[in-house]
Amino acid sequence: MTPDLVALASAVTLLPGWEWWPGMLAQTSTGRSMRLVQAEDIAPWLTTTGEVRAYPDLTDPATGGVLLDLLGPGWMVDAQVEGSPYVVYRRVTDRSWLGEHWLGVTLAEACCRAAVVLRRWPGARRAEEDP
Repeated sequence: MTPDLVALASAVTLLPGWEWWPGMLAQTSTGRSMRLVQAEDIAPWLTTTGEVRAYPDLTDPATGGVLLDLLGPGWMVDAQVEGSPYVVYRRVTDRSWLGEHWLGVTLAEACCRAAVVLRRWPGARRAEEDP
């Protein structure tokens, strides 16, 4: 991944609602990678304070699909719009789409750019459990 994508991937793990989900490909700054079979697989890469020393691989198609799910219901993906391979849109009503959209060379990048603007991951399972 480019340095810009690494910075984006690292930043989105700090947003409220971030969760490691099964299917994601995790990367470390040392170049190690691991496909998560279950969310707990990230545990070896946690520091003693619980911080993650890993970030999602934004070039991985499966990670992109998981990140789309992490955005929550009501999102649409389009391809080859405005010169970018991926665009994500948010549904406002059953027949209307939000005018804003987020672009990315990969689906994962587009999802992360949307989450940065939203300042959270709205589809997080923890968020659904909060009162």
